[in-house]
Amino acid sequence: MRGRSNNRGGFSGGRQNQTALMRGKIAISVPLSQKRLAKDYQELKDCKIPLVGVAAVPDENNMNLWHANIRGPEGTPYKGGVFHLQINFPIDYPCSPPTVTLMTPITHPNVFGNILCLDLLQKNNKGEWYQGWNSAYTVESVLIQLQSFLFYKSIETLTPQEIEKYKKEVENANSYKSNLSRHRGSIEPFPTFNDREKIIGDFILLEDPHSLLEKEFVCYHTKTPLSEASLGIGVSLSRLPRTGEIRNVNPTLDLLSLKAFTKHKVRTSIAKERFTHWLPLYFGEKKPYEVKKQVFDNET
Repeated sequence: MRGRSNNRGGFSGGRQNQTALMRGKIAISVPLSQKRLAKDYQELKDCKIPLVGVAAVPDENNMNLWHANIRGPEGTPYKGGVFHLQINFPIDYPCSPPTVTLMTPITHPNVFGNILCLDLLQKNNKGEWYQGWNSAYTVESVLIQLQSFLFYKSIETLTPQEIEKYKKEVENANSYKSNLSRHRGSIEPFPTFNDREKIIGDFILLEDPHSLLEKEFVCYHTKTPLSEASLGIGVSLSRLPRTGEIRNVNPTLDLLSLKAFTKHKVRTSIAKERFTHWLPLYFGEKKPYEVKKQVFDNET
């Protein structure tokens, strides 16, 4: 016998239990956040339009810890500064937002010590859809928001005393050396900024309709494309009190993968609409963007 029956009608020992135990260990040892962070990192590397003044990479030994740099923009008191940050992503990312730590202090009403308090980084399932964290956000969108949020002041609105204060903060940032990465200040920053940001032609993006349409068929939570997952939409049902018959079906408009619904327990759309069920969508035998490509080709 491969195993002997226990009092609960199951089996103890044997190949079945060993296989289940191995599967359990594998599931525990690989956080769900790492697949999503790998996709976010790939998005940064494959970005056809270069990001200006921001850069981020995951730690060599910890995918949930990222090192980032933001350059102070022209026309602000932070001009010439390279500000180093650490971004810590929780195990349940993207369900929960990351924590951003400024490695050198700056004067800002929403910076407390080295911790940044930003509406984007707050877990909030209530209120307007644009308030609080949303699992549709990526590392790229967080970096862009941080850059515009931190360095909003114009140098023309400051007094000479304030300008001098900001200069010292820029000097501190440029001389900062990290113990956790290869960052050695503004002379040898890590991660380095994209050299393409100085090439004007790289900001002109020309893509065929097929490529643009293909990017639309992606789960907003896991960023998994249609070619790798079953996609559908979240729906909420309302029933008649007496009979229990379905009275209304209210769909959301955001594509969601089956895995995001079942394993990640996603029950809120980008617009923070609550739903209870997942409805699969049938896109036909061919990929929808392949069919559209034929239509575009016939029209041109």
